[in-house]
Amino acid sequence: MAAAGLTAMSLMGAPAQATGSQLDIARGVVTYNGSPIAGATVHAYLWPNGRRLVGQARGAQVPIFKLDATTTDSTGHYSVSMASPDSIPAMYKETSGSVSVEVDVITGGKYMVTSDSVVYNRTAGVWKDAETGVSIASGSGEAVDFGTGTTKNTSKLDAGGSSLASGAMTYHGDATATAAGTGTCTWSASTMHYGRPEHFMNVNSWRGGKAEVTEASSASHTLGIGVTADGFTTLKAGGTVTLSLTANSGTSVSAGRLVNEALYNKTNVRDYKLVCPLGPTGDGRRRPVSNYSFLDGSLEHNITHTYYFSSCQGLRAHQTFSTTTAHQSTIGHGFDIGPINVSAQSGFGKSVRLVFNGTQNGFVCGSNQSGPLSSGRLDSRSFHG
Repeated sequence: MAAAGLTAMSLMGAPAQATGSQLDIARGVVTYNGSPIAGATVHAYLWPNGRRLVGQARGAQVPIFKLDATTTDSTGHYSVSMASPDSIPAMYKETSGSVSVEVDVITGGKYMVTSDSVVYNRTAGVWKDAETGVSIASGSGEAVDFGTGTTKNTSKLDAGGSSLASGAMTYHGDATATAAGTGTCTWSASTMHYGRPEHFMNVNSWRGGKAEVTEASSASHTLGIGVTADGFTTLKAGGTVTLSLTANSGTSVSAGRLVNEALYNKTNVRDYKLVCPLGPTGDGRRRPVSNYSFLDGSLEHNITHTYYFSSCQGLRAHQTFSTTTAHQSTIGHGFDIGPINVSAQSGFGKSVRLVFNGTQNGFVCGSNQSGPLSSGRLDSRSFHG
């Protein structure tokens, strides 16, 4: 059963909604402990790209690009459509073409927020998740549950069906007055925080199959966004954003001869405060806006080897195994936004290369039964485990 404040908006009396289309830029389902909430208000809007955000003066208003508002249907589903990226100004697009979409869902005097990056595929004529390449029109998209206070992006599931990026903030009080997608409230640029560590990759390897990792200057990363309702005293996970980043030296940065190592990048983040005519609300976002450095050696440290058993292949002495598919990855990692660490997968794509160099006979094993080359998580090991 839904909580008392949500029952009035739950299962009856909602206007009929379109079932979604190839032009969906945002899509999701809203529930309370798994039961659908009908008639919830949904606001979607675009944030400017990282270059625009990092260059703003302190106190400057953030220009938000508002999309059409909608409500959830009788099954709790919503969809927001946009014809193409041609009507979106350049300042909302990363160099990769992706745009950051934030969605506010309001019901029963509360609201929750989630965020993701999407990119328009002109060949297919659809919006796709910028990290996974999954069409927004496929599946449920963002699953928002007011009962548990969490979200799950159904396009970001690993081979075992686990969510790769989840978490949201539930706001209490007069949501209609404070939600960023409504009224006359605006976002204001605030404090920059430089060099926040991003736990980028766990390399599971042994001395007979040491690893090398290379990040190219075209790397894009999907990082967590922190949200707050109390002026940055407490931060919770609130979706993700995919940033186009630049390497800190030349065209790529590499780390080699790795045996069971955790690798880190550093990223710059900025606080944004919600300002309303009746006074401050305490609501805010902490968003990654630019890269500080790749593969920072001062943060690198040893880890306990994790073994994957879905598939294996031999790696002989003097052989190498190379992949760019470990983008979901050989890792369990997150992004330090301040008081909490937000789990968020990096959209490595083909800009990150993982190589195991065999000097003794052993194996490379992966998390996908289709084989190591199809696996997002990998390890190298000896014949003896």
